[in-house]
Amino acid sequence: MCWTLGGAALGEADPSAVRQWLAEQGLDSGATDLGSRPSLSLIVSAVETYRDKTLGRQASLVAELSSSIINPRAKQVGVTRSGGGWAEGARFCIAAAFVPLLGSLEQFELDVLKSLLYYRPMGTPGPTEEWEDVVVDLEIVTEVPEVKGGSEYFTRPAIWTWIKPKALDKDQRRILFSRVFKIDLAFEDANRARNEVNNARKDYFEKRNKIAHGREGVEISLKEFADVDVFVTQSMLHLAKECRTKQRLIV
Repeated sequence: MCWTLGGAALGEADPSAVRQWLAEQGLDSGATDLGSRPSLSLIVSAVETYRDKTLGRQASLVAELSSSIINPRAKQVGVTRSGGGWAEGARFCIAAAFVPLLGSLEQFELDVLKSLLYYRPMGTPGPTEEWEDVVVDLEIVTEVPEVKGGSEYFTRPAIWTWIKPKALDKDQRRILFSRVFKIDLAFEDANRARNEVNNARKDYFEKRNKIAHGREGVEISLKEFADVDVFVTQSMLHLAKECRTKQRLIV
C-alpha cells in the first residue's frame, strides 16, 4: 500500500504536500533523510512510527513473533499468501485492485436484487407486456437501514432485512435471481457459452476470496485483470438487459 501511494498516487508530489496529506490522514512523518523517493520515505516513516507508537510495549513482542524466538520451527508465509512485500509491488497493486473490482459487480447485483424485490415483489406473475417500464429510484438502492441490537432493518422493501444476509452469498444470490425472477446472471457471447461464463465467474470469485482472506498467494497478470474488468462490464450490461426485457425494470 505504501509502495502504491508513494510511487504512483503521490510519487510526484512535493514533500511539503505529502506531509500535509499525511496530517489530513491523521499521521505525522518526522523523516528527514528522504533519499531518492521522498514521498515513499515520508509515507513509510509515518505508518511505521504510528504503528510502533500504538503498539507500545507490544512492539518488541511483535518483533519476537516475527523471528524464531517463540517457535524455532516457524516459517514466514504471510508475504507469500498476501502477494505483498517490497519485491512484489506490482503484483500487490494488481491484486489489491482485483478485490474491489469484483466487489463492484457483487454490489451491483445486490442493488438490482433489492430493486426487483421492491418493484416486482411477486416475481414473474404474468406476461411482461402488461406492465409498464419502471425506472429504479436511486433512493431504493442507497437506503440507510435502521440498526437495532446490531441488526439492520430495511423498509424499501422490508423483506430485504431477511433476504440480504442470504443474498450476500454469491450462490444464493444466483438462485434468487433465477427462481424468483427468471434471470440468469451468466451472459452469452460469440466467444463463450453460458456454462463457460459461469465457470469463469466461479474462478474469479474464488481468486478474490483467496486474496481477501489471505488463504494463499494468487498471481494475477495485468491481462487477466483487464479480462476481469471486461467480464464485470459485460455482466452488468447483461443483468440490466435481463431486468429490462423480463421485468420491465430499468436499472
